[in-house]
Amino acid sequence: VLECKLCVGPLVISLDTEFIENAEINNEKQKQDCEINAFKRMIKRIKKNYPKQKFLISGDALYATSPIISICEENHWFYIFNLKPDRLKYINDCFEGNIKLENEAKFKHYYLSTNIEFKNHVLNVFKYVENENLNSEKAFRYISNIFINNDITKLFRQHDSYKGCSECDANLVCRGCPAMKYAVTGDFFGVEPYCWRCNLAEQ
Repeated sequence: VLECKLCVGPLVISLDTEFIENAEINNEKQKQDCEINAFKRMIKRIKKNYPKQKFLISGDALYATSPIISICEENHWFYIFNLKPDRLKYINDCFEGNIKLENEAKFKHYYLSTNIEFKNHVLNVFKYVENENLNSEKAFRYISNIFINNDITKLFRQHDSYKGCSECDANLVCRGCPAMKYAVTGDFFGVEPYCWRCNLAEQ
């Protein structure tokens, strides 16, 4: 079963469900349906049922493919997908080569390269390395069409940047979801459109 969940602060809401059906198969090679095909069927319903809603699609490395990226772009949706080192070799090679020349992220353990051209797409790649230079080092890679630059990264770390949440007494621990703010309003630091505290107050 493939589930589409809408994450709004601490709330997780189910938007759609699509079954992955492979009846009467004897081995893995006979499998005809898959998660990607289920996603393509589901996404048509989501667009039909929520035609004006802007989404930020988050998925694992399975979704980091040109066809899925094209679907997001055609629907004017943002995306952020995991990037495995052994998938999309061209993007990985460009990213690693670019950060050797210039790392656009200025914070320790973070690496960023923007405006990488891949087929008909222009995307950004960023990496965070946990326990860097230790035996337990682990890297997390992502691709996204969200515009990223070092100035915005710096502002994320400053509490007073979140003007839309400045009067809230939970500002130091919450500040809403910048990704959702940007998807809906175009401003990372504006008013949280799905603020859980505001919704509770209205009720």
